[in-house]
Amino acid sequence: MEPNAIVERARILGVKLSVAGDRIRYAPKSRTPADLVEALRKNKCDLLLYLSKKPENTTYENRNLLAWASYLSEQDLMLAEPVSYVEVPLRTVTTSRVSWYAAHYLASITYAQLQQQNGGWGIFTSRWWQDRENEALNALCNLRKVLTSIEVRQ
Repeated sequence: MEPNAIVERARILGVKLSVAGDRIRYAPKSRTPADLVEALRKNKCDLLLYLSKKPENTTYENRNLLAWASYLSEQDLMLAEPVSYVEVPLRTVTTSRVSWYAAHYLASITYAQLQQQNGGWGIFTSRWWQDRENEALNALCNLRKVLTSIEVRQ
């Protein structure tokens, strides 16, 4: 059974599913039929991945960062003086095209999430795509830190 079908069935039955570390919690137990519990057990790995990617499980900081990046990407902002920040370890970016980079990272995050949901392909596993997503999030975080420090100094 596909993870989305299991989640939908739980929703219809009024059963709330959540992730707690490497466990799937369900409540209320009195509304959870035995066959749904069995489906949760059999598909635990897929469900953990599926449920951890749902928007309600995105941290507040990440949602705030993505909203900031979305706003910045729409501004077409070019700085008078270039800024430098760490994109990934051992790769520093120096640019004045900050809106372009924000849009680039947002696109990378979206594509990585899509590939994770599809299970990746070939050597590009879901884990590899998750690492790309985390790299783009870290780059956005570093870009925001640099731009915030410029705004404070001005």
